[in-house]
Amino acid sequence: MSLLRSLTCLCLVALISSSCKREELILSDDKKNSGEQLPAGPDDPIINGVILPSDGGTVIPVGGLGSSVYAIDENWTYQAVATMQSFFNPTTALWGGSYDGSANSMTALIDFMRISGNKDYLYVINKVFETNKAANNFISPSYDVNALWAIAWIKAYDLIGDRRYLETAKLIADDLDANAWNSTCGGGIVTSKTTLLKHAVPNGLYIQLMTMLHNRISSDVRYIGLAAKGWGWVLTSGMINNQNLLNNGLNDKCKNDGLPTWSHAQGIYLGAALELFNAHANRDYLEKAREIALASIKVLGVAGVLKEANDKACGPCVSNERAFKGMFMRNLRELHMVLKDPAIASFLEENVNAMWNGSRSSSDLLGFHWQGPFDSGDFARQTSGVELLNAAISTKNRGNLALNRVAQISSSCAVSEGAVAAVDGSAATKWCASIKPEGVSLVVDLGSERAVKLFKVLHAGAGGESLDYNTKNFEISTGNSASGPWKDVVVAMDNTSSATFHKVDLKARYIRLHVSVGGSDGFARIYEFGAE
Repeated sequence: MSLLRSLTCLCLVALISSSCKREELILSDDKKNSGEQLPAGPDDPIINGVILPSDGGTVIPVGGLGSSVYAIDENWTYQAVATMQSFFNPTTALWGGSYDGSANSMTALIDFMRISGNKDYLYVINKVFETNKAANNFISPSYDVNALWAIAWIKAYDLIGDRRYLETAKLIADDLDANAWNSTCGGGIVTSKTTLLKHAVPNGLYIQLMTMLHNRISSDVRYIGLAAKGWGWVLTSGMINNQNLLNNGLNDKCKNDGLPTWSHAQGIYLGAALELFNAHANRDYLEKAREIALASIKVLGVAGVLKEANDKACGPCVSNERAFKGMFMRNLRELHMVLKDPAIASFLEENVNAMWNGSRSSSDLLGFHWQGPFDSGDFARQTSGVELLNAAISTKNRGNLALNRVAQISSSCAVSEGAVAAVDGSAATKWCASIKPEGVSLVVDLGSERAVKLFKVLHAGAGGESLDYNTKNFEISTGNSASGPWKDVVVAMDNTSSATFHKVDLKARYIRLHVSVGGSDGFARIYEFGAE
């Protein structure tokens, strides 16, 4: 029996029987916020090889994509995330003013926090929920966008444990079942209330969403039945071509439309298959995902770097395809956590290095063409790049010696923007000061002499402000008392990044951050200062 046929039969059995039980990989109620939905431990490096968290390191690529030694630094991800947040508007609680695209941005941010354990941006989740929930509980005429929001809220639930997020995902899923599925072409959901064709992406999201709900709801039968129905339909729909890739969808004759094999369509089915594996512990799902993953690497990868179908034609590139590659990499990364496939590991490594070293601006904006050169930056390009760079994180819960320590400042813009805001572990608050001729300073007392390997500074962009407001010139110094004298250990000039990381090897109790040139408007904005 072929793999496709056996998978179809497995799914059809799930429709008529409740015997497709969940096994040890399923998230039970007491595990719902433990992060155990991924079979591999979250502390494991996602990319194969040795990655040193603080000072880069060497990663030996495997799988035949070359013999170069790659230096990958997980701080790249932190920098890219901080820059992504420069597109976040705290008033609308959206990225780049886009409701549709913000579902992907929030998912990328949640993935980052889940993998790294970092809590600087935890406040964003509830901010987005409270500000936008009135818009019909995240249900719009676009079914694919609704599914993306539902998946984002399930991930938020996994991270925080707030049941409101899970209930919102259930409302969206129920709406999809009630209004999007029909019998045309034998089944499947339509793309939106006005686009009645059957496309690969919304149907993949439908399967993934329904299975994610099943894996988080004890004794569920309904949602897994819907997922199985969707999976069985897709496998027999004709959307999958002879290269084992999914085309855009079906035409009005219910035939494969022959349109591009967009990267995100492939990625979404990797995610759907992984969730089904988590539900049934049947490796046939993983093997189908491996088929699609390796076919995508072969067909969509050029010289080891992922290219979108319209890469050459995408000059200004302002449409949805800016986010597609990130959706693929998000699911490829999570699949690799289970498969540990050498070819996938090499592909992730190749893309991380190509993008960071060839398609990045001086402000850590990430471009559309990951092979380079950098074209332009926006929230969608940045989100896509962050999802790739999440694969570079190798350390969870890095710690912060400066967190909630006694701190003092030379001046501030307001009482609420004082020293405490710079060391409270949240990018929701900041220390702000108008630059004076002698500069402005923040002094942190670590409580005792501590070994320090790294300093972290979150600048204006990390708090949702313009990149032009990022701190330009500053020094980090150590001293024997809160009043000095001070010895400079870091001198930064002409900075444009939203997050800077400064590697050192020293012992100190008192640390001073002195800003001599702030943002373009003459103010220093420090959203967080940390020491590791």
